[in-house]
This record gives sequence, structure tokens and C-alpha cells, in this order.
Amino acid sequence: MLLPVFASIVCLPCQTIMNAVASLTRRLIQFAALSFMAASPCCIGAMNLLTDPGFENGTTSTNSIGGWFLYNNATFSQDYSHTGAWSVKVACDDQDYSWRDDAIQSVPATNGVACWVSGWVYVPKQLSFNAVGALRVNFIGTNNTWILLEPFLGVTSAVGQWTYASALYIAPPDTTYIEVMAELWEGSPGDVVYFDDLQITMEPPIVLNQATLTNGVFYFSFTNTPASNFSVLASDDLGLSTANWVKIGSPTETQPGYYEFSEVCPSNNPQRFYQVSSP
Repeated sequence: MLLPVFASIVCLPCQTIMNAVASLTRRLIQFAALSFMAASPCCIGAMNLLTDPGFENGTTSTNSIGGWFLYNNATFSQDYSHTGAWSVKVACDDQDYSWRDDAIQSVPATNGVACWVSGWVYVPKQLSFNAVGALRVNFIGTNNTWILLEPFLGVTSAVGQWTYASALYIAPPDTTYIEVMAELWEGSPGDVVYFDDLQITMEPPIVLNQATLTNGVFYFSFTNTPASNFSVLASDDLGLSTANWVKIGSPTETQPGYYEFSEVCPSNNPQRFYQVSSP
């Protein structure tokens, strides 16, 4: 299966240009600088159905549609962020033991649709024994069908680093809304979890985190499903049929769901395009 991302490096006398192209639409997204480095991740080829998924605008909603419903001790915060300046902080305050604190948003859906839910989670310090920080999914319909996602991040997860979490779901019969919850479950006073860059898409996204050209070495990284197999293809001609692109290697999964690839740019290529595919 061809995944919806291309990357190209065009070597000019005084300019380095990084291009990302969505394969399904062939839409060109171009970034230009004398020395290019991606300042923040971009998701290519997948439409995010959430409003304000990175919490930069502080969009709220009383019914969780078209914005975030902040329940109990959930607040927008600048303490930590995966990208941008803001995230959502879900905490148990010092006065109360809460069985549930979360930020919730719902988007329309129909039964049988495949939805890909993903996001980044950060725990600054070890949670208490019973507490779990997690993304969860609820399918809302006429039968009030409730499907919970297993916790992505809990007491055994890494502390002090952003962790990528994702899962694919098929909406059950009678689904009218998909509800995503950034949640702290059974927290004790002092427990806190941060969430950022959440997504609900109808296809698995590739999130291009970084791309650099340094001393003739082209490097890029992206996130996708953990333990997946990818190939990196290259061509001097973007318009060439995919069947004629050359496989030059495979990215390395340096942590779950985080993939990296680098190559010394051939000196005889005035331009070079890169494509990620699976398998």
C-alpha cells in the first residue's frame, strides 16, 4: 500500500527546498529556506476531524461538538507542549480524589466507518498506583454503544517524554458520533497528564516530524503505527510511475511508532524525491 507522503530535496546553488506531497491528491506543500529544518510536525494526506486538535486556540464546547468539553480538572496549559505553545492538562487536584478527569470532543460518524485515533501523551512524573493517563474512544449511537480504548499510557509507561499513541477502530452499528477523551483515570492528588496533537482521521496518517539536509546527508522522521514495515523509495523525477522508483532502504523504528531515515545525497543528482510506502 502506498502511504500518502512524499519528500523531496532539490539542491540549488543557494537554496535547499523540502517538499512534501500527498500522494492521493498530488497536492504540493513546499517549505523553503537557506538551511531547512522542519520546525514542527505536519500530517500529510489525512484530514483531522477534530477542532483545535493542538489546543492552540482554546476552543471549548458545552456539548463536546466543535470544541473541547473540559471535565473536572482538565484545563488548557502552557506547562508542556508537543508542538506549538499549548496542550491540555488533565490533573487531580490536591483537594479531591477523582475517578475521572478529561477533555472530550465528539465528531459525526456513521456505522462501519474506519477511524484512526492518535495523539501524544506526556507524564511529567510517575503516576500513583491506580492512576492511568490514556486516550479513550466512545462510539455514541441510538444504542449508546460504548467502546473503550485500552490505556496508552499508565504507571508502567515512560516518564518525562512525549509518547505517541494510536489505534484503528470500526464504528459499530447505529454510530452517530465518535467521542475522543484525553483522560486521567482514578487519579490521586498530584497526578497530572498532558495531551497534545490529537487526531481522528478516516485513514492512518503519516506525521512528518523533521527533515534536514546537513553536509550532504538528507534525514527525515515520521510517526505511524508501531511495529510496521515501511520502505523508502527514491527518484529524480516526481512524475515517474511509482513502479519505476528505486527502493533505497527502510526507516528505523527508534521508539514505538517513531521512524527515522537518512541517506547521503548522490552528488550527481540535481534533485531527488523520496517516497514512503508500506510494506
